[in-house]
Amino acid sequence: MLSPAPRPYLLLGKNVAVLPVALGVFAIYLALAASFVGVALTDLVTALVAFAAVFLTMSTLGNAASILAPYRISPGSLKPTKTNNLTQLLVLGPISSFRW
Repeated sequence: MLSPAPRPYLLLGKNVAVLPVALGVFAIYLALAASFVGVALTDLVTALVAFAAVFLTMSTLGNAASILAPYRISPGSLKPTKTNNLTQLLVLGPISSFRW
């Protein structure tokens, strides 16, 4: 990436940008669960700690994926450039192995 910002700041910015969306989805599901079933305060704290652990783990895996298999985009068009087979395998491999 042609950017004057250091790479760690770019990865941190990506993670911070995803955090409000993840917190919003978490809050909606937690509110739905709390409205259908009585939830104690300790359960809410446990859910928050679990969310933090999962978010940090997924952020680390996402950072590793963007370092090991960068997905290049041509400037100004937001269209992906031609990628090699290894990058396509690393990007799509975890998705195709997910069991629905």
